[in-house]
Amino acid sequence: MSYSSRAAAQLAPTAHPPLPSRIEDAWLVPSDKERQRIAARPGVKTLRAAATAIRSGRFDEGAAALDGTRLDGTPLEPYVEYYRALVDLRLRRPAPARTRLSALRRSLSAGRLRQLALSAEAEAALSLDDAAGAAALLEELYPLLTKNRDVVLDQWATAARAAGRPQDATRLWLRLYYEFPTSDLAPGALRQAETTMQGAAVGTPDAFPHDLTRAEALLAAGRAADAEAALKQLEALLPASADAADAQARRDRIQLRLAQAACAQRRCGFALTALTDLASRGVGAGEAQYLLASALRDEGQAGPYREAIESLAAIAPGSPADPWVERALNEYGTYLVKMDADADAAAIFRRLFDRHPSGRYAERAAWKYGWSSYRGRQFDEAIRVFELAASTIPRANTRPAWLYWAGRSREQRKDVDGATRVLTLAALDYFHSYYGRIASEALTRLGAPVPSDRAAVVPGIVLAAVDGGDRDASPDDVQETRADDATMVATEPPPSADLITWLVSAGMFDEAIEEMQHAQRAHGRTPKLDATLAWVYRQQGEIRPAINTMRRAYPQYLSVEGDALPREIQEVIFPLEYIQVIKRYAAQHGLDPFVVAALIGQESSYVADVRSPANAWGLMQILPSTGRQLARAEGVRRFRTQMLTDPETNVRLGTRHFAGLVRNLGGVPYALAGYNAGSARVIRWKAERGPLEQAEFIDDIPFPETQIYVKKILGTAVDYRRLYGNVLAE
Repeated sequence: MSYSSRAAAQLAPTAHPPLPSRIEDAWLVPSDKERQRIAARPGVKTLRAAATAIRSGRFDEGAAALDGTRLDGTPLEPYVEYYRALVDLRLRRPAPARTRLSALRRSLSAGRLRQLALSAEAEAALSLDDAAGAAALLEELYPLLTKNRDVVLDQWATAARAAGRPQDATRLWLRLYYEFPTSDLAPGALRQAETTMQGAAVGTPDAFPHDLTRAEALLAAGRAADAEAALKQLEALLPASADAADAQARRDRIQLRLAQAACAQRRCGFALTALTDLASRGVGAGEAQYLLASALRDEGQAGPYREAIESLAAIAPGSPADPWVERALNEYGTYLVKMDADADAAAIFRRLFDRHPSGRYAERAAWKYGWSSYRGRQFDEAIRVFELAASTIPRANTRPAWLYWAGRSREQRKDVDGATRVLTLAALDYFHSYYGRIASEALTRLGAPVPSDRAAVVPGIVLAAVDGGDRDASPDDVQETRADDATMVATEPPPSADLITWLVSAGMFDEAIEEMQHAQRAHGRTPKLDATLAWVYRQQGEIRPAINTMRRAYPQYLSVEGDALPREIQEVIFPLEYIQVIKRYAAQHGLDPFVVAALIGQESSYVADVRSPANAWGLMQILPSTGRQLARAEGVRRFRTQMLTDPETNVRLGTRHFAGLVRNLGGVPYALAGYNAGSARVIRWKAERGPLEQAEFIDDIPFPETQIYVKKILGTAVDYRRLYGNVLAE
């Protein structure tokens, strides 16, 4: 069996947790009736008003709203107590505030509110000149935190010094300085530490290892100038060592980081001599060779750059230099693409993928080389690369494209059975995406059934993977294999589930978001939490965060199972507003209303007054200059830029513009590309490539952003037709 055949045999649909059968099992949002019942309970409305006032700094107003508010025995009772204590604290009544906060803290065993109570109680203790008590509270708080730890360390150190414990204060400030080198508080922490200890805390032989680690952290965080200054100080303070090899290793490490800092500041030329020496001695297990190659490239030395890459790539796989070899090959391939040396670039990406088929840059390499093979009609090679990538990197954003074009390659090779198998997998896993739909079209063309039920065709062995987000991304948009940013556990709700339910029902959305984010950090992400968070974002008018969060909660929306998701979930993923406006002007300009709806969703997420960094306005993101021209053509009198925030005016002008692109560029896909990248570019791309089928043209668009844009809208338009056919159709 060939390598490609083995990879194909391992291909299987993505395994997902089972979908909830009822909407109440999909999130923590209560039913409308239950939300109304909770919201109508005495005290809920006044608590919400108090919370809003306090968050806005109107503490007297908050105190008045809380007067008489009682929610005893409900999940919101601790919030009443917390806000009463916070009002006391802000109105300079620290004694009653501390009493309330102490009682609240003791009543809570864990959770976000306990952390807030600890922090506020420490503040009250300081106001009452109880520095020792404040330090003890902050010491208890610190290990519970996952963010703002530098702030609490600074407060803890300040309290320790005020409590007469200068050594503890110095230790804490130095922790802040070394553990949080990029914090704005770090320079002040060092000053406080040195003032307290009345001497130098850094730049000593004992501090040398910590100072070097800190300088490297600054460099890794993009603070090259700060890192360089720190490294130069360390260079002059290199400690003596009886071990000559150890002393040389320290000198080499500093020289390597100084060279890296120089290159980061576009001064690679000054580092070439040092890097040549370091690379010749193999310093950094390939890192010096990588930096030398990068420096030669940045200095425009094409020949030596190529030689440096070849020298680095000659290192046998499986060595500590592997990460640097991968990175160097990826960057060299990109360099060749920019130099219009596409064939040479494809050869480099082949070397990269074959060397590291599941490595950091394998996704991009597989696409670049595999697509070059397909376009060059080397279908066997396209099959090998795409199917191997799809089986070894099952979470890759490019997996649907790999599967589709592997299937099409098999079709070109007259392997109908193989094409059917791979295209069926693409349709199963990504049925409601651009690639799933064109895979279904290809299956129909082959006379094969389009899958409608996963259970009927899932093989015995399933590769377990949880997709993350939209799968119409370009490999150039995401250059690394995606890693899940948190564990998704579809099991029990968090301990704060009842509290979240009540906060949502009370309309206390800011508090609900903070509770959910705390639960995610403490217990891991779950579909229920993500879906509830998405619903809250939607209520706040944060449409794009709502869409992205709901997609993350239920990535099955892309698969053949997507239709089984409760409609309420799907409507968050595919929002629709301004229905009559879309229908009117789509019909007036002869456009598909579902394409217009998807276009608006992609451009503005249905936020009428949005304005982009490029100065595009409104629902269809129209530039003022374009709007003025379209207004004249439409007979809109006295046009002003602000009119683009009016939904009707914006859609009227935007649909006219899009209809013109459809006519002039030869169809909706080309018009979408022109809407995003400009019609002149699309005309040039079509001329350069000659006659291509639509799908091939789209994947050959040289702008990754435009590729993604076209695919998303074409795919989403079908979802709008499926969900809203009864309201948008004529």
